[in-house]
Amino acid sequence: MCSRHTALAAYATPDVLARLGFTSHELVSFIGTSRCYKFSSVVNGSCAPGHLHITNAFLSSFSEVSNYVVVICCPFAAVTPVRHCWSTFATVKNNTVALTFDDGPFWYGADISKVLLDNGGKGTFFLNGPNWACIYDNNGKGIKDLYDQGHQIANHPWSHPHINSLTSTQMTNELSKVDEAIQRITGAVPAWIRPPYGEYNDLFREVAYLRGQSLAIWDFDSGDSIGTSPADSEALYLSTINQNPKNILALNHETYSSTANDVIPYAVNLLKSKGYSMVTLAECLGLPAYLTVGSLQTPDSSWHC
Repeated sequence: MCSRHTALAAYATPDVLARLGFTSHELVSFIGTSRCYKFSSVVNGSCAPGHLHITNAFLSSFSEVSNYVVVICCPFAAVTPVRHCWSTFATVKNNTVALTFDDGPFWYGADISKVLLDNGGKGTFFLNGPNWACIYDNNGKGIKDLYDQGHQIANHPWSHPHINSLTSTQMTNELSKVDEAIQRITGAVPAWIRPPYGEYNDLFREVAYLRGQSLAIWDFDSGDSIGTSPADSEALYLSTINQNPKNILALNHETYSSTANDVIPYAVNLLKSKGYSMVTLAECLGLPAYLTVGSLQTPDSSWHC
């Protein structure tokens, strides 16, 4: 069997193999109605960001879970966290800023949204489950409003844990519960995760990879979550913007009145005066915001934290 760092279950129908980018395979055996494939010379299968990309794979063991299923072992694969607004997959416009807001939903999301929209901007909101408030409060109306207004909604694991202390199962549970809530409320499954405190390890990078999701950190911190005064946060924005960076990926928190009503209005006015466009994280990177977009669901008794 594969080690913890290399286990990957894959449905090995020919069409799925093609989508995964496998370019060579040979049939090695049949077990009942299952067809098991051996990958003898897989080379650099190419696929779009967010899809699996497996090289040097080989058949390690298989079981008859259902037709056309095998277990494939592959080398350690993990996402590389994004810290800046640039991308190797797309041409990114200069003078763009991604203002991001962690730890919601909370009272001030609507205030932040208004400031951004009034100035032609959009933001990105990384949401928890039950942190400052419950993600299902008011049947998620505040979140749905942000989504409908064009802001990006993303994953900030459920209980705001120290990720490095968790098992892979616990990590998956933390991410799945937020993804499920966001999908229920908006119909969309987020493609982006921000690990709490900016902490992550190789195991978490691998878990994100296998989910098809990406990690986002930041290259500017307003300091609001560590007690930086509004005046000092504004000074940090001023100092950074005056350096004329091509792009900024900024960390803020929607849970502080001073952030929503003092710092963000100041930063937005300053950015606008300097010719920056305020865009979502996905727009700043030129990458998708969501893995899938479908229909929202009807609230029921399971909508609780």
